[in-house]
Amino acid sequence: MGTNHSDHQHDPLRPHSHEPNPEPPGGDPTMRFEFPTRAETLIAVADLLRLPQVVLADCFIVSTGHGTSGPFTFGGPTLLSV
Repeated sequence: MGTNHSDHQHDPLRPHSHEPNPEPPGGDPTMRFEFPTRAETLIAVADLLRLPQVVLADCFIVSTGHGTSGPFTFGGPTLLSV
């Protein structure tokens, strides 16, 4: 899917890119969760991979001004399992 920068004049983030990022950003990809009833919890990517995974196939993204893209398959642990 090509990118047409002129279609996104309203967008403050330029260039307007939708390139996939299959790898976590550089540095430490550990996520920090803050709960109102307990101390913060750090979760590493390896921790997430050990949890039961749920996969949703044939997902489409419909966005105003971008049209429809997909199908995609999304997967990972549910928020409740985290």
